[in-house]
Amino acid sequence: MAPKSLLLAHQLRNKNVLVIGAGDVALTRLKKLIPTGCKITIIGPEFNSELKEAYCSHCDPSTGIDDQWQVNGGVYRCIPEKFQDDYLSLYQDGVNSNWALILVCIPDGTISKHIYSLGKSKFGQQQLINVADDKPMCDVYFGANWEDESLQVLISSNGAGPRFTALLRDEIGQMLSELHLSKSVENLQKLRSSVQIHAKGPESTKFRMKWMSRCTELFGVRNCHQMDVNSLVNLFQEMYSKRTLDFPPDTISRYSI
Repeated sequence: MAPKSLLLAHQLRNKNVLVIGAGDVALTRLKKLIPTGCKITIIGPEFNSELKEAYCSHCDPSTGIDDQWQVNGGVYRCIPEKFQDDYLSLYQDGVNSNWALILVCIPDGTISKHIYSLGKSKFGQQQLINVADDKPMCDVYFGANWEDESLQVLISSNGAGPRFTALLRDEIGQMLSELHLSKSVENLQKLRSSVQIHAKGPESTKFRMKWMSRCTELFGVRNCHQMDVNSLVNLFQEMYSKRTLDFPPDTISRYSI
């Protein structure tokens, strides 16, 4: 069996990401990158019209830079030229490339392989690179994402069937839309923050984490949105004082709104 990928939530806020190519594939990448707040530099001789209008409109025509990108959103820097090797070193600091990700989104396989090899030789194997539609040259994959205000779900086939994972995402999304997920996550966050105030220190941490886990399991996916958080905090204090994790048999009915 082939090794599996480690699925992680990658924090990219304020980190540099290089996108090479500005066509249809790059557009799909930007739609996923922009919400992360990363600092995108995009290079390409021709820009997709939708991409340019949606994400590059604030870039200065002379410098290609948007000095207010954190306020405006979108792309930080546009370079309307063919890729040149020196572009990999735009923000280099010593041996550090300062690229959290390098994404190659061009149809030319020879140039793509050159960029991949150059990035690895220049910055080491730890440099994360994704070459679109070329699995052996992908350190990371773009899966199918489902999300609402508070939750993100990623489905990955490790690059084998992106369309299939998108269809599966849609199926799962239909099921999840029936649940009150945002309210559930909101309640759980409030409850977690509140019990942390009432139980501090190394000894209390273990109890608090077990209590939160059991409370969440007890209410389950379909009932967490009905939690009466204030009443549950009182229950926690009572159970913590007795150091018991035995919830009352009628917890859901007594501590729901």
